[in-house]
Amino acid sequence: MVYNYAFYIFGIPVTKLYLPWIGIFVLSGFAFALAMGNLDVEVISRRFRVRILGRLIAAYLFYVAAMVSFLWISQWVKFFTTGHVPEVNGSQNAYQVIAAVDLSFLVSMQIPAAIFLWRRRRWGCVLGAVSLVQGAIYTAVMAMVCVFGWIFTPGSHLFSGWFINCLVGCTLCLLCLAGLLLNVESVPIQRGIPNS
Repeated sequence: MVYNYAFYIFGIPVTKLYLPWIGIFVLSGFAFALAMGNLDVEVISRRFRVRILGRLIAAYLFYVAAMVSFLWISQWVKFFTTGHVPEVNGSQNAYQVIAAVDLSFLVSMQIPAAIFLWRRRRWGCVLGAVSLVQGAIYTAVMAMVCVFGWIFTPGSHLFSGWFINCLVGCTLCLLCLAGLLLNVESVPIQRGIPNS
């Protein structure tokens, strides 16, 4: 929610929903921070076997982060060398907003999550799960953009490089989530016994 509504409040012209969007953005940020702060990371990390699966998830997160980073940073490098301001569908503002939100909210979460998972740190399981969901949504949206572009733009090709990359990314994400569900260990929950 934080990631998605950042686009609305920073990139879309002011509408009657502008203040409600800001409210959703702020409340989502607080909810995310409070939820992460109240997690029992020790219990979560014990419940999942992350040796082989954690490395697979980490590789997927590195892949998505690298793909998104290359998309936006390569355009900035062209601007740096040629002076031509990057655009998305003819809009310089769209490039600025989308690149900033993707690099700030998506890539900055996926890289630490991948590193923590690779090194088998406790926070890797938590950040990895959050990043997997975020990455799945991102790659699904990119796949749908490719499909709708093919439907509504005469002469465009469906099987672009982005569509194939997004399809592979979604498949890997689903496999990782299925593997997580199949590898959940049952850890007994210790409950306090009242003193008699």
